[in-house]
Amino acid sequence: MKNITAIVFFSFVFLVMILSFSFSIVHSATPIATLVFKYVHITNITLYTFKVEQGVPFSIPAIFTIENATYPVGIYLVVDNYIWSPKPIIDNSPFVDVLFVINLSLTPANYTYYFIVTDANNYSAISPSATFTVVPHLQATMNISGSKLFETGQNVTAQLDIRYGIPPYHVDWFINGTPQNINTTKLNIKLTKQGTLNLTAVVYDAGSAVDVVTKILKVNSGIDMNIGNIPQSVDLGVPIYPNVSIYGGIPPYTVNYYVNGKKVGLPIVFNQTGVANLTIVAKDSYNGSYIKSYQINVVLPPTVFITYTMSSSLIFKDNCFYLQARPDNGIPPYHVYWFLNGAYIGSGMTTKACTLKFGTNNLTAVVYDADNVSGYHIVLINVGVNAVLIAIIVAIIAIVALIFYFANRARITYGY
Repeated sequence: MKNITAIVFFSFVFLVMILSFSFSIVHSATPIATLVFKYVHITNITLYTFKVEQGVPFSIPAIFTIENATYPVGIYLVVDNYIWSPKPIIDNSPFVDVLFVINLSLTPANYTYYFIVTDANNYSAISPSATFTVVPHLQATMNISGSKLFETGQNVTAQLDIRYGIPPYHVDWFINGTPQNINTTKLNIKLTKQGTLNLTAVVYDAGSAVDVVTKILKVNSGIDMNIGNIPQSVDLGVPIYPNVSIYGGIPPYTVNYYVNGKKVGLPIVFNQTGVANLTIVAKDSYNGSYIKSYQINVVLPPTVFITYTMSSSLIFKDNCFYLQARPDNGIPPYHVYWFLNGAYIGSGMTTKACTLKFGTNNLTAVVYDADNVSGYHIVLINVGVNAVLIAIIVAIIAIVALIFYFANRARITYGY
């Protein structure tokens, strides 16, 4: 009788223990020592080794077969000597496929788990064990390349540093709420608008954890330039002085000039003909930059050639010369000025010279192009006496000679 009473008492205690398990989440493993491990067997068990993330709920499946058990039975999950509330099996099925959901935030570490089956007669069986690892929660940080101040026109790079969680990772980028449709840890951005730019990265890991990182960039007005006094063409050797006005950005500014990729100073002088590439680079104190390039045609200085016609086929003092200038090289439009023996006689592509002197005459055409660079051409013209004038002089001499002749004869004849 005492033995029956003891059995009933211990059965009652075990039932209370079972009920207490069913209303608790985690219990100390101390009661395991009171279980009787005989008769009942666990076979055909499937165990998994896996990783989970701290703070993210996960589940552990119990898949095996129970032999020699008296139903109902309870299935317990034990994790490092902590017991999860049992899953009851009451339908006399020997096949177990239940799921334990773990909602606790376990400390990152390696854990060992196994299952215990207890039947209605307090006989139990323990399964083989397996391990799982709890890793720290997914963490992502974002760094923006460049300075702390940002300007329109600037190129910046957003770089993610992703740690912990369970790889592989997936990243969704958003700029001011607009998805960028790119899955990468690096995003290159060109800042085009002044104002606030909201940059967000949503990071997912293989364990379905999510971390959201946001950076807010204040974008200032970028550096800009007004540039003047850049000719399309220039004479070889003629200096140019670009007129550069900088605004926006963050002063102070620096300006550099490059001709065909080589840095030069002011004034800029081109030393070979052809097309020259002039690049002007302005930067502010935070490396914001503005770049403008020009192609300049470098030409030879102007030259001029004189052609002329005369009012007579003979070159005499009273002849007029009709002059024409033919400029070449340099940069149109041209301006031509004419000089006869050093004296200014007119301007334009054509003119007339009629006041030549006896002997050698110096006829000069001076041409100026759009760069105010000059060239000249000199023509020497030798002028003789006019034939009519010679005839008159000869006639006068002849008349005078005749007069003297007849006067002399009269004096001889008449005795004057």
